[in-house]
Amino acid sequence: MIIFVNMIKNQNIVYRFSICCFCILLSVLVMAQDKYFQQEVNYTMDVKLVDSLDLLKNQMTIEYVNNSPDVLDELYLNVFTNAFENNSTPLADQLLQLRDKKFYFAKDDQRGFYSELNFKVDGSEAEWEYLLPNKEFVRIRLKRPLNTGERIIIQCMSESQIPDLFVRSGKNNDEYHMTFWYPKMAVYDKDGWHTLNYLAMGEVYSDYGNYDVTIESPNQYQIFATGAKMEESKLMSPQQKLRFVAKNVIDFAWFALLDRKTVIQETSIQGRDVRLEIALPKENNDIWEDAISSLESAVQDLSKIIGPYPYDQLTVIGIEEESGMEYPQIVTAGNKKTTRGTDYIIAHEVGHQWFYGILGFNERAHPWLDEGLTTYYEHRLTKEKYGNDYYSSTLPNFMNGDGPFLRLICDDQICQYKNQSLSTNVEEISALNYGINSYERGANAFAHLEGYLGRAVFDKAMTRFFETWKFKHPRPSDLRKILEETSKKDLSWFFDDFIHTTATPDYSFGEVKELEDKIQLEIKHQGPYKTPMSVSAYKDGHVVKTTWLEVNENSVSFEKADYDKFVLDHMVISPDSKRSNNYKQNNSFLGLRQLEFRPIIGLDKAEKKDIFYNLFTGYNTSDGFYIGPSLNNSFTPFSRFKYYVGGGYSLKTKEPVGNIRLNYDHPYYSGLISKWELKLGLKSFHFEDNELFGYQRRYIKIDPSFIIHFRHSPKGKTQSKIGFRNIILYNQIANFISGSEGAIFDGLQFGRGENPPISENIYELSYQMKNTSVLNPFQINIALEQQSYDAFDSESYLKLSMTYDGSFAFSENFDLGIRIFGGKFLTNTQRNSTSYSNAFTRGSFSLMHQGFNDYRYDAYFLNRANQNASFSNQITMADGGFKTPLGSQYSSIGASNDMMVSVNLTSAFVTKLPKILPLRLFADFGYFTQYSNTEDAMTGTFMYDGGVYLDYKLVQIYLPILVSSDIQGNYDSEDISLFKRISFRFDLQQYDVWDLADDFPY
Repeated sequence: MIIFVNMIKNQNIVYRFSICCFCILLSVLVMAQDKYFQQEVNYTMDVKLVDSLDLLKNQMTIEYVNNSPDVLDELYLNVFTNAFENNSTPLADQLLQLRDKKFYFAKDDQRGFYSELNFKVDGSEAEWEYLLPNKEFVRIRLKRPLNTGERIIIQCMSESQIPDLFVRSGKNNDEYHMTFWYPKMAVYDKDGWHTLNYLAMGEVYSDYGNYDVTIESPNQYQIFATGAKMEESKLMSPQQKLRFVAKNVIDFAWFALLDRKTVIQETSIQGRDVRLEIALPKENNDIWEDAISSLESAVQDLSKIIGPYPYDQLTVIGIEEESGMEYPQIVTAGNKKTTRGTDYIIAHEVGHQWFYGILGFNERAHPWLDEGLTTYYEHRLTKEKYGNDYYSSTLPNFMNGDGPFLRLICDDQICQYKNQSLSTNVEEISALNYGINSYERGANAFAHLEGYLGRAVFDKAMTRFFETWKFKHPRPSDLRKILEETSKKDLSWFFDDFIHTTATPDYSFGEVKELEDKIQLEIKHQGPYKTPMSVSAYKDGHVVKTTWLEVNENSVSFEKADYDKFVLDHMVISPDSKRSNNYKQNNSFLGLRQLEFRPIIGLDKAEKKDIFYNLFTGYNTSDGFYIGPSLNNSFTPFSRFKYYVGGGYSLKTKEPVGNIRLNYDHPYYSGLISKWELKLGLKSFHFEDNELFGYQRRYIKIDPSFIIHFRHSPKGKTQSKIGFRNIILYNQIANFISGSEGAIFDGLQFGRGENPPISENIYELSYQMKNTSVLNPFQINIALEQQSYDAFDSESYLKLSMTYDGSFAFSENFDLGIRIFGGKFLTNTQRNSTSYSNAFTRGSFSLMHQGFNDYRYDAYFLNRANQNASFSNQITMADGGFKTPLGSQYSSIGASNDMMVSVNLTSAFVTKLPKILPLRLFADFGYFTQYSNTEDAMTGTFMYDGGVYLDYKLVQIYLPILVSSDIQGNYDSEDISLFKRISFRFDLQQYDVWDLADDFPY
């Protein structure tokens, strides 16, 4: 028994000892795995540009050092030029997502690919293959595994066809931008190999190394490149050779340019000379000649704030495009055509030398680090120089809100729940959210951190981060560690909550207590997480004291004084996107915000109730010109309640006219429904001018509706919604009495008879699905409409209609538009009527949709009912969509109380015309049925028209040339000349700000 007990004890000791040893070994292994490493890659290249063939030849040697703890039996290289080979690459897909179809329709000689590619490893032919389905990566299988600490030599011979300059790299007219142009080692880190495709959004993740590159080209080119120019030689032929050497960089880019004027300046960074150079764009040289001072200021300021620029040179290539791009020691900067714009673009692209060039983030996984930090420092530099950020300066002063322009656009997206979290990687994010998150939200995040920690602490932490991680690949956790160690604060709210969620907190003021020697303010919070929040006290319009509310606090205190107001987040840098409750006015009535009247339209100022005033004016043939005031609230940031009120005085009728729109949106954070909205429209104008009896008939339209918007993928191209609306109409009717000389006008009234109906009601249930593809965008509308009305008797109808409106792109400049309409009266008490005037028969289908057909008063018409008068040839794209105006509401041509189908075709000319002459072709085909008095049955009629039109987007002008016999007969009988056949479409609705905001892709 004793022996057994001792055995048990000994076994327990052995067991525990074994467990401890295992845990220690496991910890060592885990620590070894987590220990930072990065590979070393050194390149030697001999490159030849054959510009006559747009060909690049490259003899390259790569020295690859395995600093990882892993044994590698295969290597991966990027061959990004193959991303331009065809339309099946991720780059091609993303360009279409960005609504760029230039590459999709590129010709074969505009594309790029490797025509020859060969590898040797340590002098022997390598076993290699493309990593399919795309040919952007090469896998080399090693005959001998590469152990930790060992190095290997890879030799590569390649010939590549240079693409046109679609994205970053390629030929631009007669110049060459050679970026991502050579077979390049993929990054291997603790997550393994990063085989990331070449994309338009998001930069390439690259290892650091040394480059020794010799470039041969025709000697008419000026060569600008990463690294220092070591030597230059002229060859026997009209060729030149230049050698560049760059140490400890993540990439090598070079440019072959023609006839560029350059400006060069030396500057000193901590006693070390740095050569600054600008290759001026070919236009606006007077602005760019002074840009060298902007370049020097950016390099000097960022060196002082973050850490010294470590290289000996920096070049800026001025380009005509608006954007810019960063590469080690060389950047492109768009021609903004203003001094301030040039300052901005240089500050931003130069900032990337630190955040991308020296701190090599993986921007595909964490774009907010690279672009966010760069944008934060760019904003910081431009605000110190100009007082506000660049994009806010592009708006007139009266339009700006109380925060930066782009910040308010971010808030708009967030308040609609259309945003994605900052942690979303590039492959999963939508184009709009990439721009919002990576740049502005990222910049605001770091501005908020700076405000909370204090600029001195923040700068100290960022300098330490820079010195610790320069020429390495830091991650968010590495930045967090240094920020927390330096500030001695827990930043979980930032790195765990703010970065990883789409929802935002909402802070507001609660109770204010005046104590004996201080004022205590309660701060309320709603939302999924808490952040520190600045609370500022104002006196005479200026901040006199700011304190910060910590995450675990619910109140702050100020010394007792006579303050004007208190403000949460007065710098507009916190994640709080609902800012209307961030103000506590001491002199406000019942806590209500003060009203502020501002001209025209602009961005919201959250502190006050902004009311924008504007001129309400227009023209129609019944009212003549009308003029008056209009009022509306801001269109951004997103407001749940929106309104527009416009009223005017008709100079012709001497009576009031007007238009009112009210809208309430209720968005949802998640689920099938993205939002529902209530709309109410009210408008009243005159629609018929009777010169014989001297009266103008008026209509009043009340239009309440309820719409449900469905949620779709942020990266998807589909949007859909279902809606119900009740159109309530009051139409004035002219009364006549008999006189000795005929009818005598006896006034106007709404409705008919002694007891006219209060209103006429139209009910519509509709579904809309929209696809925003750039190659074949389309929209499908299905509507079920019902109306009961009194004519000679109680009448009613129920009709179903469907419209498909889309286009198909066959080249960059040629597309075919196809619109298909089909409609059928399911019931109609006036199906057998031969009246189509909407006086006795309502809701008739029409091939030619003019003012008198618009019985719902949906469109804006200059002339609604006065046939053969001015502007009677205005049409809209409704029902049959024909372009031939017949000008008579009593004509039966192209009208039906039974059924109708039509096809409308439009196309550009195959030959590209000047922009001032946007000439296109059109053709319409329609079939409809009518009741025939003679045959006492339904008869079908086929009609067509075709011609040319000018498409100025807002206005289209149509000239029918070929028409069917029915239309031609009408022309002949009415003696309508060719000039009078011209119709026009004036479509203001396509530029409705509210609808555009609703339908704008994520």
